[in-house]
Amino acid sequence: SPPTEEAMVWDLLKTKELGFNMVRKHVKVECDRWYYWTDRLGLLVWQDFPAVSNQYAMEDLPEAQTVFEDQWRNWIHQRYSHPSIVIWVVFNEAWGQHQTAAVAEKA
Repeated sequence: SPPTEEAMVWDLLKTKELGFNMVRKHVKVECDRWYYWTDRLGLLVWQDFPAVSNQYAMEDLPEAQTVFEDQWRNWIHQRYSHPSIVIWVVFNEAWGQHQTAAVAEKA
């Protein structure tokens, strides 16, 4: 994470200067100010959900599945008003993947 808001904005401005129009936020949800600045600067965000388990298959871990669902619902609720987030990615590379169709439908 950037040490200051100024550093965070510098990173985002540099991203745009380099010609990018989208940032993939991989396995991390940033602070609200980061999304404020992506909104303001017109930088699109591809938001991955962090994995909540280091298990490749969570079919046998119902408690972890419940935690994951609670967490992604909270992440969406906290960030839904940011128009810069144009993609929510539920699972990344099958880490913690479970009941894919049902989870994707809920998200």
